[in-house]
Amino acid sequence: MNLFLNILQSVVDFIIYLIPYPKLTSKELREVKIVAHRGWHDNLNTFENTMQAFETALENNLWGIEFDIRWTNDHVPIILHDKDTNRIWDKDILIEGISFKNLRAELPQIPTLE
Repeated sequence: MNLFLNILQSVVDFIIYLIPYPKLTSKELREVKIVAHRGWHDNLNTFENTMQAFETALENNLWGIEFDIRWTNDHVPIILHDKDTNRIWDKDILIEGISFKNLRAELPQIPTLE
């Protein structure tokens, strides 16, 4: 299933790449603020929504970082886009169904909002 989703994502990305869009002027380019979507990541060596992805975005002088917040079953806010850990971590863990202590034991790379 993950292979299918990765291929689908690549096809969609390529189609969007082919759609023409207006070019920015020099003035507009100087004013652009780049926001890292879930940090600076490739999901091979640096995974999205990890401190490493956020630190790399900051090191590259990006203006901001976008991320999502999920809550563990003991009400600890963590940084993760998906409701579970399958897509990125290939582990079947539902965030709202696990305590923070158990999540931290399984996946210490997932940061808290703190």
